[in-house]
Amino acid sequence: MVMKKLIGIFVVVITMVSCTKEIELNFPDIERPLVVNCLFSEDEPWKVYLTRTKQHNELQDEFVSNATIRINAEGKAPVELNYAGNGTYLSKQYPEVGIVYQLQIEVPGHQTITATNSIPPKVEVSGYTYENRQMTYFFSNTLEDFEVAPLKLNLKTDAPAFTRFRFYSFNTKTGYLRYKLTKEDIDALRNEGVPTCPLTELEKITGQVFTTGKFIGMLRKIMETCDYHLLETTVANLVSPFSVSAREPEAFDIDAIFSTTGYLHNISIDFRTVLGELRGDDTVDLFVDYSPANNKGNATGHSIEYWLEVTTMNEDYYNYQKTYILQAFQAANPYTEPVQVHSNIQNGVGIFAGYNRQMIHFYDY
Repeated sequence: MVMKKLIGIFVVVITMVSCTKEIELNFPDIERPLVVNCLFSEDEPWKVYLTRTKQHNELQDEFVSNATIRINAEGKAPVELNYAGNGTYLSKQYPEVGIVYQLQIEVPGHQTITATNSIPPKVEVSGYTYENRQMTYFFSNTLEDFEVAPLKLNLKTDAPAFTRFRFYSFNTKTGYLRYKLTKEDIDALRNEGVPTCPLTELEKITGQVFTTGKFIGMLRKIMETCDYHLLETTVANLVSPFSVSAREPEAFDIDAIFSTTGYLHNISIDFRTVLGELRGDDTVDLFVDYSPANNKGNATGHSIEYWLEVTTMNEDYYNYQKTYILQAFQAANPYTEPVQVHSNIQNGVGIFAGYNRQMIHFYDY
């Protein structure tokens, strides 16, 4: 009797397996909105990034190259942007603080895309107090301890202002160094016996300029991909860096920052961005990462500079930044509702918003 039951179960299982087949799901073609990204300030010329929204099976961005893009402002000649490749449109003209700009984008087959925004005035930093003492900050969002130091800011603003605070360090030994591989370098590495796999990967970035950190990171990634662990030493012995005279943005290292001020806080589990709204003159209490001080030994004879980035933004940028962080950190959690990233684009999606950024150099180790 037991044997008959087992045979019956076996037959059912075989039948189920033999009846299994793959079913292709055909998703209907729908009009895909265009995605606009334009965050502008008086420090950089106009730049608009334009793509299409992705379908379920697409990994790469689909660039839009046939758009007519102009920036309009009352009493000023329209600014025409030219396509520069990879979905990017550029102009040599700079935005100005306080002027209301209207973005206008024409793409064949789509409705005219528009958005309106301006650059807000800077929040004035009237003073600061930094205490060079190491303390522990418990970040309840991630249940972790961070080694930090306290920083107090005095801020002045004539009107409510949306603000973002970020903390950066700059290594004066490596921050001015740049690396660039040439064809001659590749030939020299080939003569040194470097295998084909890492050489092929290095050839892809020949002619590009890298900061020290990015160059080392790129080499280590190639080492892992190609399983060749002598690459970093071999390249370091053959390729000499060159120096630049300015502190370029990509050479700064972003570090942890926190706030205990009631109206300023870290969104989700992001420990590198403090956001909030100032409603007048006030004092802000921050805690910045102390680890650059502990790593000073890596810059023998050179200092590590501490910098605070204070960004004043309008409400559209603030809501975009906040919802973007929330979406990024909640996307992997199946028990939370998806977060819709804020958009101020008419007949499309994305962001067109101005900001005003200042960097404050407040301490050297």
